[in-house]
Order: sequence, then C-alpha cells, then structure tokens
Amino acid sequence: MSICGGIAGSRGRNPSGVVIHNDAGSINATAAFYRNWLPNHNLVNGFAHEYVCSDGIVHAEDYEFMAWHTANSIGNANYIGIEVCQSMGNEITVIANEQASFKLAAEILKRYGLVANVATVKLHREFVATSCPHRSWELHGQAIEAVRSYYIQEINKYMNATNVTPEAPDNTNTEENKQEEFDMVCLFVITPGGQALHYFDGKNITTLQHPDEGNILKAIYKENYGKDMPVIYRDGAWFQRLKDVAQRKVL
Repeated sequence: MSICGGIAGSRGRNPSGVVIHNDAGSINATAAFYRNWLPNHNLVNGFAHEYVCSDGIVHAEDYEFMAWHTANSIGNANYIGIEVCQSMGNEITVIANEQASFKLAAEILKRYGLVANVATVKLHREFVATSCPHRSWELHGQAIEAVRSYYIQEINKYMNATNVTPEAPDNTNTEENKQEEFDMVCLFVITPGGQALHYFDGKNITTLQHPDEGNILKAIYKENYGKDMPVIYRDGAWFQRLKDVAQRKVL
C-alpha cells in the first residue's frame, strides 16, 4: 500500500498528464525526511504522488488514486503530482532534482500512452493562484509559457532517448584538444590536495558544497551523454585560465 493509502479517492480513469511542483523545502527536505513526515502529515493540507529528492524518490500515492496537489478539482482528478524537492536549496541540487523529475514524468507519460505537450505537462499555478513552482519560475523564464516549454523540452529528451544530446567532445590529452577542455562540461579538482571540487557547465564555474552534488551531476551527465563526465585535475593557474574563459576574457 502507498503511504497515503488512496485517501483522496479513486481517479476512475487514466491520468491526463503530470503537474510539476516545487516543494519550498530546504536542502534538508530529503527522501528520508519525506518518508518520516508524510505518514504524520495532515494529508488534507496537500500531498503529491511523487517526491523527487537528492537521495531518492518517495512514492506517496499510487496513480489510480488522486492526490490533493493542485487545490483544484480538475487538477487533482486528472493529473499526477510530482514535487521537485529541496527547492530552497542550492541551484545544483534543484536542477538535478528537476532532471530526475523530468525523467520520471517521461516514464509516467509513456506508461499511459501520452506525449509531452501543453495539455499533458502543467504548472501548479495554471490551476490556482500560487507561486509554485517558485524556483523553476526563477530559473527558467518567469512566465507560464517559458517554464512549461522548458519542462516539455526536458521531458522530451527522456522520452526520445536517442535524441537526448549530441555526443560530447573526445576527452583526449593532445595539444589539439587542450583548448577544447575549456569548453567541456566537467568536474575539476585543483591540485595539490584535491580538496575543492568544482563544476564547469561550459559557461559558469560553481564550487560544490558536498561530494554528493558531484555524484548527482555525474549521474545526469552519464544519462544524457552515455559516458562518464570528465574529472580533470589541474593546478591553480589552469583554474584561473578556466575562469577567464568562462567570463569570456580570453578566446
């Protein structure tokens, strides 16, 4: 039996799509937290079907049952609710949880013979006045059409696995390819010591706060590219060079 036990009632038909939410939870709102919190939560105050966290996914309700996740009878009766958790946490964690949510959404839509479009992929705020999904709103356009289009685009990457992304550049160590390293998505470690882990997305450099963040990024990279993300060890001078490239100070 699911955590919520069908409390919101049977749907009586197949779902029409998914609604992607942001949970407004901190970095500590992990799967372990939700497994403990949901059984003691007053479910009338709201719950979703799935909670996607950095340490896993909590399945709270089976899909044949409704969930009280949109504060709207049409939304609750027809859509599966997916929470992107830890949405008040750091950006890397939020984006990783979003990607895991998109993959899950693709699996759900395929299960019911649906495609990702404006009818099947919804934002909470399309059903009721709310800031949800507040962090996706901040990151992906601050307009319903922009955020929804981003969701659909990313879900379709998982629905059409062969078209996820072009193959990454070859990570060989020749002189010809040294400059290409600066344009690659990669994790890098400054030597000596190997204490600081950083992430370069081709444009920006982010210092990771916890090793698990690197593991999440590597998992997403392998899912998209079909190969391991490069982990590059370089000295401080290389790090400064990379920052200059990211800031477009050099070509």
